[in-house]
This record gives sequence, C-alpha cells and structure tokens, in this order.
Amino acid sequence: MTKRGLPHPEHLRLGQILTGVWVQLLHELGGLLNAYPRTGPRAFPAKQLKVAIEALDAARRELESAVYEEHPAVADTSDYSPCEEHLAAIVVPEKPHPEPRNSTMTKPGLPHPEHLRLGQVLSGVRAQLRREQTALVNAYPKTGPRAFPAKQLEVAIEALDAARRELENVVYEEHPAVAATEDYFPYEEHRAEVVVPEKPGSSTARVSAFWRGSPRG
Repeated sequence: MTKRGLPHPEHLRLGQILTGVWVQLLHELGGLLNAYPRTGPRAFPAKQLKVAIEALDAARRELESAVYEEHPAVADTSDYSPCEEHLAAIVVPEKPHPEPRNSTMTKPGLPHPEHLRLGQVLSGVRAQLRREQTALVNAYPKTGPRAFPAKQLEVAIEALDAARRELENVVYEEHPAVAATEDYFPYEEHRAEVVVPEKPGSSTARVSAFWRGSPRG
C-alpha cells in the first residue's frame, strides 16, 4: 500500500458488498415501480431507492480510482465491478408473520409479507452501509476527493431511511389490521444479512503474478 487508505483485500470485500447491495436495490426498485404509481406520494420510496443506487454507483467509481492509486500492482476493474458469482448476497432470515386478522389489502400495493421482506432487506442493507461508511471515514481524510465515497454512502443511508419511513406509512394504510413499526424497522435478528462469498485472486496471488511479468487482468 503506497498511501493511507484500505488494504487491497478490504477493497475487494467492499467492492463485493457495494455491488451486491446495488444489484439488490435495483431489484427492489423494480418491485416498487410495478406496485405503485410513478408520480405522487407513493412514488417517493422508489425515488429514494434511485438516489441510493446512484450514490452507490458514484462511490464505487471513486473507490476504483482509489484502489488503482493505492495498489497499482494488483488493482483491477473487477475490484469494484465483480462478476455475478462474487457479489455479496442479501440473505433474509425467516420472520414470523402476524395472524391474518382480516389482513386483506384495502388499496393496491404490496402484499403484507412482501412489505415484511422489503423491510428486512432495506434495514439490513442500511446497517451494512453504515459499517462500511464508518470504515471509510476511518481510512481516508474527511475532506478532498478521498472523502467522496463515505459521503456518498451517507447519501445512500439517508435515502434508505427516507424510503423506509414512507413505506411504514404505506404499510399501515394498506394493511391496517397487521401493520407494525417492526415491518420496516425490524429487530436486529430479523434484518437481512449481507454475505460475502470468497473471491479468488488475493493480493498475494496478484503480486506474485505481477512480478512474474503477467499483464494486469
């Protein structure tokens, strides 16, 4: 490492997490766009997910520049744009569903179990992004270009919080008999977990390849 920042394996892990979260949020955005109008109050959560997605994209682009500066011998485009099998997975734990109690939807939107799942995903992703944002703040200066990724993660976190607050209002309107605050603000044990698969190509292996004269992949 030639400059203050993250070790290369940490860049690899962070790239897997941010890209996996980005893909998951795109999936959730599609579900919201299919369930709610594109304009008006019910469009707000989808718009906030778009903000989060764009912020993650911006953070990944800047972190790609950072990894090339910090680890020029081993950095690779795939560090922050890994292939599908290396993406972090968003694993949703089983969560007890409330008894139906006349839980028929009163308005178009999402079924209550889908609200529960979405709340688990967004809360788990939000918790993971907060951990990564804290790590970036600790690794880089608070001002200048290297502060940009942490600021973009903060933007994403705030957008997710705004989406969850509005979706909490929505679930109470759609499912008044069974809705609860925990639907979008679940306890820690019910939040989705971001799981990072092992990724081949450690820094050690790449350094060895570099010194053998192999071209950068």
